[in-house]
Amino acid sequence: MPREEQERDYLAGTQLEVDPNAFIQVVREAFRLEHNCQERQDIARVLGVDKSRISQIFGDPTKLKAESIQKLLSAIPSKIHRRRIIKAWVRECFGEGAEIAGTDALMGSMVSEKTIRRIDRYVRESRLPMAIQVAMEALDKTEDAIFSAQLLDRAFFINLRMDRPGEAMQIARMVTEKAREKGNLRREATGLYMRARILAGLMDIRPEELEPVFAEMQSLLGRAAPMPHPRPEFLLATRASVESLQDAVQVAFMERGQIPVDIQHLRKRLSSLAGEGKAKNTYQERFQSRLMRARIHLLLGETFKAQELIDHAFDSGGVQNLHGTEICGTFMGKILLRTEEAEVVASYLRGVIVNCQQTQDRYHERILQWDLARVECSMFPPSRPVV
Repeated sequence: MPREEQERDYLAGTQLEVDPNAFIQVVREAFRLEHNCQERQDIARVLGVDKSRISQIFGDPTKLKAESIQKLLSAIPSKIHRRRIIKAWVRECFGEGAEIAGTDALMGSMVSEKTIRRIDRYVRESRLPMAIQVAMEALDKTEDAIFSAQLLDRAFFINLRMDRPGEAMQIARMVTEKAREKGNLRREATGLYMRARILAGLMDIRPEELEPVFAEMQSLLGRAAPMPHPRPEFLLATRASVESLQDAVQVAFMERGQIPVDIQHLRKRLSSLAGEGKAKNTYQERFQSRLMRARIHLLLGETFKAQELIDHAFDSGGVQNLHGTEICGTFMGKILLRTEEAEVVASYLRGVIVNCQQTQDRYHERILQWDLARVECSMFPPSRPVV
């Protein structure tokens, strides 16, 4: 059958002729990049050993002792290459599962408050893949309604931060379906709240696509029972939180140029936020309020006031605000886009991108990369005149 008529399997993994993560390939690559050599006799010369010793090392890495690995590492100054060599050796000795997260279960059958705190600790430590794996395993092992809700909330927010909107949307759907089964209208509205947050982050979303989601949320909350007291330790939508999200979405559409900047509405919203700010009791609420005011001031072209508010926002809890550094850094980059030279902005954006990479904040890293691409594009040399 001609190749063009064969059914294409887009689920097939990439089949490489040589595994770039194999121990031999990793060692050769390290020596090639650091010493401009990769053949056995050249590697032996760098290490000060006989070529036959390199043949032994490459012949069966599983029989190597730690002293032999240390000898290899002694000639490699780069920490990145040293780590890759160690990982490749461990992989050769103990198999693929030793290096790839998610191949084995991470927890037993017991799900408790300690499980929830452990997931939160993983998030604080920027170990997001570990956090999401534990959350999903625990979800399969508990019938407790409160634990289940807490785990779903965490899985949702972790997937958002990892810039996995498809996985986050699956969690939002699970929240909605579970709540509908139990007749919990407020929690059902919470699933739709999650849905709206994800949709708002999609760059190709249109305002009319979100309108029915917000309408359904408001309808559910209008028929829902009053907020329980004391308030449970999982996410529950309220009229105030839905209205706040609607305002944030409208500002986002203005920032993207999808709808006109409504100066009168923004001024009115600023006055409302300033009044509400005095009643905010938690540092998270103060952070979000000041961040929104900063976004509005930037839309109005008031960069000084926007910068002042973003500084105040960061001071509202500081590092206690999860990814507060990356959020404020991303917004500060947008201020600099209007106030500084392109080279200064590019340098700043790269610094914040590094922060996002270290904390695995993929969502804000993507936004920063878009801004960086635009800055770099603006620094291209002028087009050549058409001859």
